[in-house]
Amino acid sequence: MAAPGLAVQWDRAGAYVWRRNEDGVAERAGLVILQRTDEVVLVEGELKPGDVIVSEGADRVRSGISLPRLERHERESAGAASVSSHGAAGGEE
Repeated sequence: MAAPGLAVQWDRAGAYVWRRNEDGVAERAGLVILQRTDEVVLVEGELKPGDVIVSEGADRVRSGISLPRLERHERESAGAASVSSHGAAGGEE
């Protein structure tokens, strides 16, 4: 899986991203970093293709807060959006 570098956060338990669950609230998804470039991080862990993750402002997200639902056209151009589906791109692990 590939995730935007800015989406990856760290705490005592390790690397993670904030994912929007089925109820529209933020939940932590733990990761293992496989490779990192300037903008993209290759990861494995609790993400699956199609997951919507927070790509900007992740440092302000807390577990259980409501995250906005983005329509498909908004997700596709979510470079400046707070929530993006770009983080759960499939690929070789």
